[in-house]
Amino acid sequence: MPIRILLADDCPAIHRGITLLLDSADFEVVAAAHDGNEAVRLALACRPDVAILDQSMPGLTGISAARAIRAQLPEVHLILLTASVTEHEVALALAAGIRACVLKNDATDDLVRAIHDVVRGAAFLSASIARLMFESYLPKAGTAS
Repeated sequence: MPIRILLADDCPAIHRGITLLLDSADFEVVAAAHDGNEAVRLALACRPDVAILDQSMPGLTGISAARAIRAQLPEVHLILLTASVTEHEVALALAAGIRACVLKNDATDDLVRAIHDVVRGAAFLSASIARLMFESYLPKAGTAS
């Protein structure tokens, strides 16, 4: 049985590209949302295995939608898809129950792996996001350790 996916992104081109990627990897896109409120509503109706949420959507952001989905459907695995992200946003995403953060520029290489990782209980960060988080915890030049 294929992994059932809710895809939420307000950009039609990104939506089409990600859907093609997911279809080619034998996932089943069971719902498509174009804003955060619709993502929450569709998650409750469809009960997907994984919700892939764009951070910058109208209505609720991906992180806010994740919080709402997590509160009612804790079994849904949550992935944040974003064009860019800050250390603070990654921390908020993790606190909201998101277990993978994927940059849109890296989605072709990273999204399928991220889905498999979160379904099996692991976490995933695109390499540049992992580097951002790692560097934020490194001692700054000129500071005593």
